[in-house]
Amino acid sequence: MKLLDWNRNGKVDAADIVLSIMMLALLGAIAAYFIGMAHFGDKIDPGTKVSIEGREYNIGGMTADAAEDKLLKELAFDLTINGRTDSYKIKASDVEELRLEGNTPAEIIASEDAWRYGSGTKFEKVIEAGVVRTVDEDAVGKLVDKFSEVSAKAEQPKDAYIDGDGNHFWIVKEEEGAALDPKKTVAAICEAIENGQSELDLDKADCYKHPAVYEDNEALVSEWRRVEHFFTQKLSLNMTGAVEAITEEQLRDWCTYDMSTGELTVDEEKVAVFTEKLAETYNTFKAERPFKTHSGKTI
Repeated sequence: MKLLDWNRNGKVDAADIVLSIMMLALLGAIAAYFIGMAHFGDKIDPGTKVSIEGREYNIGGMTADAAEDKLLKELAFDLTINGRTDSYKIKASDVEELRLEGNTPAEIIASEDAWRYGSGTKFEKVIEAGVVRTVDEDAVGKLVDKFSEVSAKAEQPKDAYIDGDGNHFWIVKEEEGAALDPKKTVAAICEAIENGQSELDLDKADCYKHPAVYEDNEALVSEWRRVEHFFTQKLSLNMTGAVEAITEEQLRDWCTYDMSTGELTVDEEKVAVFTEKLAETYNTFKAERPFKTHSGKTI
């Protein structure tokens, strides 16, 4: 190709110079384009980042396969699990399968402008992308079975109950213990991994077993009031002109309360002895009694 045409005076026309420069610039652009295509044609634009689960990952200049491998590797994480008496760690990649979804590296390359390359071209962009985490519940369950707070040695919750010393009774507060509910724990771990969490608090996730009866349980409080009233009540017997009191000490001697069953029992033999003494004192029917006549004689 002849770019410059010399005239008779050995000089080049200005128009030829401009045309030559334009042709050289065009050739340079074409060369830059093909160089860019050769280098980046099967790669993601330099400076490209994807945002997944709130974090950005730089995948610029990488092939689709390399970018996907990098993302899957960096999206895998260790889940730290905090319990009441122990902590655990699960490697998410051991129990989950990752799959990129929406604006995958291959889709990003396919969507890039074929005429994007040239001298000084800059690509700075952040693309929203997604990931699907499929968790194997059975695999999580096997790991949970090894947790110390799931074992038989774990401290089980204790219900609130009524206790006493023979004189008074009171309600003993329940104890939460530190025994995990396996089903709740597996569900919470699966949800945490699916949401991309790196930490899980088992207490906040309500994974522990709870007492069945708390100190404010209506039935328990009602029973305590019944028992306490029974042993502290004031009883008296009207014996026709005389009053016989039954003291708290007598009630406690005659009656017992089984705190495990809530049953009140009365010792009938002791009550019988008491009534016999009352009879001796107040039962005068057909009994011989001395009387004095007007003359002072006792008959």
